[in-house]
Amino acid sequence: MTYVLTPFKSRYMHTPFVEELHQGAKIMLAYFHYCNKGAHPFSLDWTVADNIAMAELNAEQVQFVKETAELVKAKSTHFSRP
Repeated sequence: MTYVLTPFKSRYMHTPFVEELHQGAKIMLAYFHYCNKGAHPFSLDWTVADNIAMAELNAEQVQFVKETAELVKAKSTHFSRP
């Protein structure tokens, strides 16, 4: 990786603006997790027709969610909080 030296004292030209954008992105991400109740989609029973209908997924998407849920369950210790 090549680094370019610049006359700027900061990594970004408009540091306060970039920090505000980053803070806004974190708020949006937190809201997304709040709305989706964290990993809730991975704890649903995807063999139940009502769950599939509620999510409006096609067969390929349901299979993807099922496989992802199995991976999440298998790696649950990795995702748990200390």
